[in-house]
Amino acid sequence: MAIVDLEHFSRPPRRRAALLRATLLGSAAGLALCGGGSAASAQYAYGQPSGGGSPTDSGAVALPTLGVQGATQAGGDTGDYKADQPSLPKLTEPLINTPQSIDVVPRQVMDDQGVTTFRDALRNVPGISLAAGEAGAQGDSLTIRGFTARNDIYLDGLRDFGSYYRDPFFLEDIQVLKGPSSILFGKGSTGGIVEQDSKAPSLAPFTNETVVVGTDLTRRVTADVNRPLPELGEGAALRINVMAQDGNVADRDVAQNRRVGLAPTLALGLGTPTRLTLSYLHQTEYDNPDYGLPWVYQSVPGVAAAIARPAPLSLTQNNYYGFEHGNYLRTNADVATAKLEHDFDKDFSVSDQLRYAHYVRQFDITEPQLFTTASETTPGASGVALLVAPGTPPSSLDVARNQLYGHSLETYLVNDLDTTARFRTGFLDHTLRAGIEIGRETS
Repeated sequence: MAIVDLEHFSRPPRRRAALLRATLLGSAAGLALCGGGSAASAQYAYGQPSGGGSPTDSGAVALPTLGVQGATQAGGDTGDYKADQPSLPKLTEPLINTPQSIDVVPRQVMDDQGVTTFRDALRNVPGISLAAGEAGAQGDSLTIRGFTARNDIYLDGLRDFGSYYRDPFFLEDIQVLKGPSSILFGKGSTGGIVEQDSKAPSLAPFTNETVVVGTDLTRRVTADVNRPLPELGEGAALRINVMAQDGNVADRDVAQNRRVGLAPTLALGLGTPTRLTLSYLHQTEYDNPDYGLPWVYQSVPGVAAAIARPAPLSLTQNNYYGFEHGNYLRTNADVATAKLEHDFDKDFSVSDQLRYAHYVRQFDITEPQLFTTASETTPGASGVALLVAPGTPPSSLDVARNQLYGHSLETYLVNDLDTTARFRTGFLDHTLRAGIEIGRETS
C-alpha cells in the first residue's frame, strides 16, 4: 500500500513555494561546489534573466515559474488517495473539521491494489477484524475496535444489512466511521459503521473496462460506462457498472467462487437545484464453499488435549471433505433506491431517499470434524473432540461430515428525509442537519 505524505500536500501554497525555492537554491549551490566553481558563479548562471544581464543586486535567484496540476482521469476521478469530504449524509463538514475518526479507501487505492472483494478493501483500515464464518455467519462479517459491525454496513447513507459477500465493482469509495454512531443514525453498535458510496453519473461521457486473468482459472471482467442523455432533459445522465468473475481457490481441489453484478444509475437534473437519482444493484453469487481441513487434538490417553491444530498439510492440503456436487452457497441481493434532492438556496436544502432491498441466501456446506462416536466410548458420548495420539497417520482417521444448511430471506423498506440549514448568529456559523427515518426490516 502506498503511503502519502499528507502534511506535504496540506502545506499552504506560500510555504510550498518557499520550500521549493530553498530546495532549488540548495541544488544550485551543490552543483557549483561539485563543479569546482563558486557560489557566485552558480548564482549568476541560474539567476541570469532570459535576455542576458547581471544578477540582481540583492543576490536573489530568479527562477522560472513552476506549475503543478493534477491530472483528471476518465470519469472525473482525480486519481488520488486524498479525500477531503465525508460521504455520510449526516456529516456536513470537511473531514479535517469532523471530530470523529474516519478512514477512507478511495477508488484509486482499490484499483491500484486490484481489489475484488469488500473485505480486501477493508484490510486497508486499522481497527477492523474480518471474520471467517464463525458462529455460522455467512456474508461479510467484521468487527470495528472489537465490536461486531455486521449490521452496521451502509450503502449511500442507508443500511445494507444483507448476508452476502459484497463486490466493490460499483463503488467510488468506502468510508469507515469509528466510534458510537447511534447519535447519527438512531441505531448502531459501539465500534462504528462502514459506508459504501456508489459511483454517480456525470455529464462527461466515458467508458472504462478491465480484464483480469490469474492463477487457478481466475477470470474477471468489469465495465463502467457513462453517457449524458440530453433527450431526457437538462442534466440527465446514465451510468452502468457490470461485473463477472469466476475462479478457483489456490491449493484446493473443488472450491470455486462465481459472481455477477449489475448496477445502473440514472440521474436527472445534474447541476440544477432539483435532482432525481434512480439506482439499482443486483449481485448474485454461486460458490462451491470449502470449510477447509479438520482440527486435530493430539494427546496421550489421560492427558488433557493441547492446542488444536489443522491436519498436516503435507498429506491433506488438497483434500475436499464435502460433497462436490451437493454443497453450495447461493446469494441474491437486489437493492432499488430513489433519491430526490432540492436546494431552495445555498443555505437550505432537502433530500428524500426511498429504498427497497431484497436479500436471499441458500446454503448447504460441509464442515469436516474429528469427533468420537457412541460406539467408541460410551452411549451418549458422541460429539466429543477425538484425542489423537501423537504420530498417528492421518490416513487412519475417519473424518465426519457435519452438514450446515439453511435458507434465509431478508427485506428492507425504508424512507429517509433529511434537511440541511446553514445560518449565523453574530460571528458564529451554524449547520443544522435534521431528519426522520421510517422503515421496516424482516428476516
